[in-house]
Amino acid sequence: MSKKYIWLNLVLVLISLLMVSGCAAQEPAASADAPAASAVEEAASDEPVSMKIAIMTMSLGQPYFVSLSQGYKDVAAEYPGVDVEVIEIDPNGDAAQQVTAIETLGEMGADALIITAIDPEVVNPSIEAAMANGLIVVSHYNELSAQTLQSGISTYGMGFVAGQEAASWINEKLGGSAKVALLIWDKTEFDIDRTEGMTDALRMYAPGSEIVAEQAADAIETGLTAAETILQAHPDVKVFVCYNDEGCLGALGAVEAAGLASDDFGIFGVNASSEALAKIKEGTVYRGTASIDPYHHGRLEMEMAIRLVLGDFLPSKMEIVPVPVSVDNVDQFIE
Repeated sequence: MSKKYIWLNLVLVLISLLMVSGCAAQEPAASADAPAASAVEEAASDEPVSMKIAIMTMSLGQPYFVSLSQGYKDVAAEYPGVDVEVIEIDPNGDAAQQVTAIETLGEMGADALIITAIDPEVVNPSIEAAMANGLIVVSHYNELSAQTLQSGISTYGMGFVAGQEAASWINEKLGGSAKVALLIWDKTEFDIDRTEGMTDALRMYAPGSEIVAEQAADAIETGLTAAETILQAHPDVKVFVCYNDEGCLGALGAVEAAGLASDDFGIFGVNASSEALAKIKEGTVYRGTASIDPYHHGRLEMEMAIRLVLGDFLPSKMEIVPVPVSVDNVDQFIE
């Protein structure tokens, strides 16, 4: 098991224990009558318990959500004492498709739903109706108007970690002053929060830096094009901070093609994709990323959903904290 996975689980276990303790103090009867492990132990010792769990991310066109979804499916296949049928739904970035899917889950016989809501305000009414009919809902990231458990990621915190990494590098390598370009994405509140985290950290920790350009990019191709355009307009840019690693990889291609890859150039992203980690380890100008480990986050959320269907008593909220990754600790994040 990698140090990354160990660290992630330690954080979540500590958070969960603290929250369970708080809940238990308010509801002693529930914790005394139904200890957390009892339902799991019974399921493991008897015939397999059958259940249906629906999984719905924002879009399976994004590597982050592909990895998250794979974590869901792997735990569903491996979990002892249960037979989990996974209903995978891809809304292709369309909140209206999420609503339609939620409204059909009752007909499908779903016991639980793990969802990354594209727009909480749009899906909230259908979530409330589904929960009123007995559906268990685990919300990835967003706080919904109704939910059984929220598995939170501070997307603002993800952006803040990337911005803070960039600011520290600017202070250390460039004397605290640099022209900075942002590759952003602004389609949802999730995206906007991350950009705010990036800019706030830069202004807080490297006030001598200046953000001279922003362009939308969430893929290698768009990152390449956006970075080329920015470098033509602002040849003195020394730092890119990106919405995700895919945009950063595109920016890396543009920087290298322009012959600007040098000791005084830095690129910083989010998600700790395998490609980004490899570039950091190689010692390129890709200096850092923020790890949120979607695969193991998905594994944890599916485990929580299964335990909730089995009747376990769990906290209503947990949060995963992003971790900065640089050449100094990248080996801990490579499987």
